[in-house]
Amino acid sequence: MGPEEIVQEVVRIALGTGLSEDVVYLLETKATALAWQINELEKQNAELQQENHRLLVELQSLHAGANGRGEDLDPKTGEILKYFYDQNRDVSDFEIATHFQLDMKTASKHTEVLLKRRLIEVTWEEIQTWHGNCPPLFCIVDAGRNYIRSNWAKMRTRIEQSAKG
Repeated sequence: MGPEEIVQEVVRIALGTGLSEDVVYLLETKATALAWQINELEKQNAELQQENHRLLVELQSLHAGANGRGEDLDPKTGEILKYFYDQNRDVSDFEIATHFQLDMKTASKHTEVLLKRRLIEVTWEEIQTWHGNCPPLFCIVDAGRNYIRSNWAKMRTRIEQSAKG
């Protein structure tokens, strides 16, 4: 029985009890309001269940990556994530480019990969000033720290292999 049918049933029962029309009308008004709230809550519940499912799939994907079963980071991106881990503070693309002797476009590509994997996050958006642009800042998040802790031995081996070859 849907909410509208419940309202009709409440009104039918109330009319059968000999209540005054004013009381029946009040009951119908309250039951209609409750029926509307039920509909809204059911819609909201369905949306939240969809969002929960989406987040569960995303979380499983992140766990797969953090446990080494998912797509591994390329060696340089892994090195950059380790740099975030070691610094444990906000870092800019410019600092990454300088530290790793990369051009800005390449440094940005690596931070984009880390952002998409949700291993780092933006802590300060890029802003424009009279003197030029202040670059965005990034910092490592728990998922990034966990990735490093779980995969550092394997990552170090891949970094060493890529440096040799």
